[in-house]
Amino acid sequence: MVSRIALLWVLGLVTIVPLGITHLLYYAQRDEYAFLITIVLFWVFGLWGSGEPNAGYCKDPSRTQSTGNGPISGGIQESPTQPRFPGCVY
Repeated sequence: MVSRIALLWVLGLVTIVPLGITHLLYYAQRDEYAFLITIVLFWVFGLWGSGEPNAGYCKDPSRTQSTGNGPISGGIQESPTQPRFPGCVY
């Protein structure tokens, strides 16, 4: 799962970022500046902040289960027949 996100990030790094910067420097109107700057900065720095933790959770859902050592132990019992997140591949 993380390798898929890494591949997507690299593909975006060689397509979205150069095209966005080229459009920003040569063709963009003034009202497009903020959008293009945000897209480029998010792709370079922000994708890992949102994509990688979600992929890691789907890969290993036991990371968030309570160990019983903290102040909140017990918690809600989940049904063993239903997956926590149906979209994740376990």
